[in-house]
Amino acid sequence: MNEGLRARSSSEAVKHSRWPILAYALLVFALCWPAWLNGQAFFLQDTTAYIKGAASGVALISPSPTAQEWLHPSHSARPAPSQPGSTNEHSDTHSKDYSSSPDKKGVLAGRSIYYGMYLFTITAISSINLVPVITAILTVLTIATVSRSVGLNHLQTSGLLAILVAVSPLPFFNSMLMPDVFAGLAILAAAAILFISPLYKWHRYLWAIIILCAVLFHTANILILSGLLVITLVIAFVPPANKKSLVHKTALLFVIVLIGIAGEVFFNAAVKHFTHNAPIRPPFISARLIADGPGTLYAKNYCSTTAFEICHYQAALGKASSDDFLWSLNPDIGIFTLASKESRELLSHQDSAFAIAVFKKYPTEVLRSTALNFLSQLTLVGLEEFNYPKLMITDFSEKIPEADFKRLQESKAGKDIFPLITSEWLILTGIIVSLLVYAYHARLQRRTQPIFWLSIVILSGILINALICGALSTPHDRYQARVIWLLPLIAFYAYSLRHPSEAAGFSRS
Repeated sequence: MNEGLRARSSSEAVKHSRWPILAYALLVFALCWPAWLNGQAFFLQDTTAYIKGAASGVALISPSPTAQEWLHPSHSARPAPSQPGSTNEHSDTHSKDYSSSPDKKGVLAGRSIYYGMYLFTITAISSINLVPVITAILTVLTIATVSRSVGLNHLQTSGLLAILVAVSPLPFFNSMLMPDVFAGLAILAAAAILFISPLYKWHRYLWAIIILCAVLFHTANILILSGLLVITLVIAFVPPANKKSLVHKTALLFVIVLIGIAGEVFFNAAVKHFTHNAPIRPPFISARLIADGPGTLYAKNYCSTTAFEICHYQAALGKASSDDFLWSLNPDIGIFTLASKESRELLSHQDSAFAIAVFKKYPTEVLRSTALNFLSQLTLVGLEEFNYPKLMITDFSEKIPEADFKRLQESKAGKDIFPLITSEWLILTGIIVSLLVYAYHARLQRRTQPIFWLSIVILSGILINALICGALSTPHDRYQARVIWLLPLIAFYAYSLRHPSEAAGFSRS
């Protein structure tokens, strides 16, 4: 009799342990639903640069069919050329003359070889359409381990993930072939390392790996994490914080950031060794200052007495956005892409010096434009990048292997019919509700609770992301949407852990 009861109890325990695994597995696929609906993972202009960078590295070491396929794509059918007077006329005219090959334009810095290898490896093993699944697995692991460690049970954690599927842009960024999703994951993981005791030891290792991936995958994440380090050091001196513990954990994050910097230095050295050309970092700050006005004003008033390379392009200054300054092939507004290799190098090397010179002459104007860009970036959370304009498809025709390009043409995004309006309204509603829920329940939290400081760091990360992206680039929906899913997450935490007994370190059922 007792043996029968034990067998039945054991069987029920196995069934009970299986349902969370099944739920999380289903949520992995739900968290990349846009890729399934689209018929393909989403490309962005930079996607091919990441993959080709990795393919070039692989091709130097050993022959690889996948590398050759991406480095030398061939298509039996290409989009029809644009008609005279169309918006891509300059692109058609100059695309071959202004390639970014090392001998003509130099290798651009900022397209991480490490994220490129992430894409390339998955593509070589299976298919590029497996990338959203792998990314969604990392997303579920990160959110689930943090949620369990703060005190949520499996049912609550599954509910949180389901909410993120429905009312956040997280599934879209899991489905995009860009490193953007790792910015939000790194903010969450960093906050967890700093203030949450992991339910299991391996949780902390996972969080550290996610942060390491983030800083290796994109330079902006190094800046975001650096900002969080400063915030944390300030928090360490706020009672009743455990100063010694926080300093030690901050040191761990600092080491990870240093590894990210070292990874970039190593990549630059490798590029210089193999191509005899150091990577060129686009002059993002100069472009931003020119587009906002202070840089243009400086060039107008002081170029006669200074030797900045940008002064040679006064006719094109201040006419368009910073993106046009950097990437346009229209000679009336584009500068960096159309410049010679030598001019590119000077524009890059003088970027910081030009920014300092402009700030010294027009500090008020620079601070004002930065604040406006920050506020603008903070409010942009749309999904404009998830339908492709025709010019973008034309550009992809020479950069993507034939099979992938055909799928791109047949995808909903390729036909510019991917349904976004409903998702955008749900995301906006989710943000508003999350802010209200968090504002109401956060007042019940105590400064002695780890969840309070976890939320503070996550909110700081959202703001730092907007400041960095708004100050260094043209504000885009994608830059803020990639981290805004953290708002529903902390709102859910604030609601679910509104009683002190439910906070981290107490209930882990």
